[in-house]
Amino acid sequence: MPDPHLKRLAELLNEVPDCVRSRPQKLHNLLQAFVGANENASQSPNFQSQVLHMQLPSAVHGEAANVVLNVCYERENVNLVLEAGGAPPLLQLLTQDDVELQANAAGAIQSICFQKEGRHLLREQGAIPVVLPLLTSPSMKVRIRAVGAIHNISSEAEAIRVIRRLHGIAPLIALLRVPNATICASAAGALQNLSREPAARKEAHTLGAVVPLADLLFGEDVQAQTCAAGAILNILGPKLGSEEPNHPKRVAFKKLLSMAITVGMLHGSISKVPSAADASDAIKAASRSAAPQS
Repeated sequence: MPDPHLKRLAELLNEVPDCVRSRPQKLHNLLQAFVGANENASQSPNFQSQVLHMQLPSAVHGEAANVVLNVCYERENVNLVLEAGGAPPLLQLLTQDDVELQANAAGAIQSICFQKEGRHLLREQGAIPVVLPLLTSPSMKVRIRAVGAIHNISSEAEAIRVIRRLHGIAPLIALLRVPNATICASAAGALQNLSREPAARKEAHTLGAVVPLADLLFGEDVQAQTCAAGAILNILGPKLGSEEPNHPKRVAFKKLLSMAITVGMLHGSISKVPSAADASDAIKAASRSAAPQS
């Protein structure tokens, strides 16, 4: 049975093509009704709908992408969206000039890629080369969603190789210095995933990832600190010796990372922490001494 909310929305768009400007409140109300009717994805008639494929104003496509983003917080809905062919139109929306549309589509892809099935299918359908250029978008919202998508999809081993081959490591390192905790945490998390592969690990080190990662340890965002510590350990750990639990160099380095995180957590409540700079210099020195061999 056709969704009556979608039907009324289509009627308005056909009767008043410029409704985004001439009747924004009416359009807003219809979009809200459409989104509300689809909050329970298991009862939504629109998984088989072609709304993402239709030639409609950007606002409609954007709201449709938001619906996908929201319903894909539940794992079972990810499979429903993918089976209904939701991935290709989302990737197409990423190529549009509308930054709000890009952000909504990237958010939906980020949500889908949180699940293993979503990561696998989107990688196979070519999501990575479409998402990577958005890491340098002038829109902060687009960058937040895009780097979040890369963070999620980089959990897959094959995706790591694709990201490296498409030169995705350098823009991720650049994002470590963006004054936004969410972006820094996702970029550090992606680098933590990528640095599990030897070739990506070497490239991240050569491109200078350790210094901005070390700086994140002294911030106040716990997720950014944790991901940065994991990335540093992945990048430098193999040069410290075997992974035996009691290996002295590895134990000492882990203690150094823990101290750095502790200093960072306390930094916001202490006016001056002399040991912060010393710990940061020590990590960066370890980076130089553990330089990968060509």
